[in-house]
Amino acid sequence: MASDRRPKISIIIPNLNGEHLLGACLASLKRQSYQDFELVLVDNASQDNSLSLVASEYPLAAICRLSENQGFSRAVNKGFSLARGAYIFLLNNDTELDPDCLKNLNDFLDERPDLSFAAAKMLFFDDRQIINNAGDTLSIYGLAHQRGKGELDRGQYQKAEPIFSACAGGAMYRRELLERLNGFAENFWAYLEDVDLGFRAQLLGCRGYLVPRAVIYHLDGGTSKKTKNLVNFLTIRNSLYLVYRNYPLSLLILLAPCLLVSQVRNIMSGLKHHYLPEVFRAYRDFTRALPELSRERRAIQKSRVISSYQVFKLLSKKYPFSFKRNLYGLLHHHRQL
Repeated sequence: MASDRRPKISIIIPNLNGEHLLGACLASLKRQSYQDFELVLVDNASQDNSLSLVASEYPLAAICRLSENQGFSRAVNKGFSLARGAYIFLLNNDTELDPDCLKNLNDFLDERPDLSFAAAKMLFFDDRQIINNAGDTLSIYGLAHQRGKGELDRGQYQKAEPIFSACAGGAMYRRELLERLNGFAENFWAYLEDVDLGFRAQLLGCRGYLVPRAVIYHLDGGTSKKTKNLVNFLTIRNSLYLVYRNYPLSLLILLAPCLLVSQVRNIMSGLKHHYLPEVFRAYRDFTRALPELSRERRAIQKSRVISSYQVFKLLSKKYPFSFKRNLYGLLHHHRQL
């Protein structure tokens, strides 16, 4: 925990009205077998007693109080500016850590100086035999996907292996990587900012691994369940941001038909689930942001050290959703109207 000596790990928890979630999370931090860490909590203008709870349970925690909700990305960057550790561990407030989680992540990165980040294996909080996330993938369709989500944990992800990116709800990064990347992209606000950061790391030749011995139990959506349409909007918009910023030009051209398929899916899903206005709002915001995104794209592509072909090899070739099921669901839904 925090002291005058620099800790090995800085744990950053972004929080928004998480009083009902933080108790289990903080208790699991106290049970960690590895205790050389400090806690940094960044609060996005909560209206509950989150800060009192943290101050009571972790009086040495560094608490950053924001005057308004500034989103996940900016909250993480604010926390990083206060962090002193060599490793930065990002953690959602709706989680509970296995007692050896921090130790296993720390030891793994200590043993693998060639790696820049590591992801914990995340299981669902309420059903701890079901996988929530075993590292993220990004497909040629521009769609990010959580590996293993919804699968029964039968040991199929028990091998430490390369991943495209790590879910920032339970990921450890080397400080120098976040410094080199200037943290998370704040214009994402929330959602897919971790995939974007993983993509930018890969473009620089930096790699990450899943560490399956490091286990986190995740409630999944504990803070965002009440804002479903906002989540749909941000996910669609940020997918466009992610692709445009990071895909080399040759891949943008080559994969244009695949990327178009994804937008057809967005429209179909918006029609079926009644969030079509958010779909077109996402397209509007993406168009308006193009000048800023173009400047960011030029900087990212200028610093890229791997070839377009190497980028292509990093992308999953599997379409992570059932296009046929989406079409059938849409037609069936409208026949019932």
